[in-house]
Amino acid sequence: MSRLVPEDLPYFRHTLEGPDDMPAHVVASLLGTQLTLAVRDGRLALGTWQGIWLGEHRNQAGPRRLLATLNGVSLANAGTSTRLSAAVLLYSNGILRLEPLQ
Repeated sequence: MSRLVPEDLPYFRHTLEGPDDMPAHVVASLLGTQLTLAVRDGRLALGTWQGIWLGEHRNQAGPRRLLATLNGVSLANAGTSTRLSAAVLLYSNGILRLEPLQ
């Protein structure tokens, strides 16, 4: 990605937050910022070679908050799709922590 969106291009200049700020926005827009995943029997339904990556595109980034909205079928209402819960995934120092959405 650094060859596709290098930090030293003059039209990516952002003077307030450093040279890696604008290229990080461009890379995020190229890679996407949301994801839909299938869950089967309480586990992610990923293929053999599939995985989920959390990418940081800044050299000196701050803490991030990830929102996970979980939708599914509850046993009490079999056959109807209802929102089961919403939570925030907090990523800090290489650790993901799930907390209820406030």
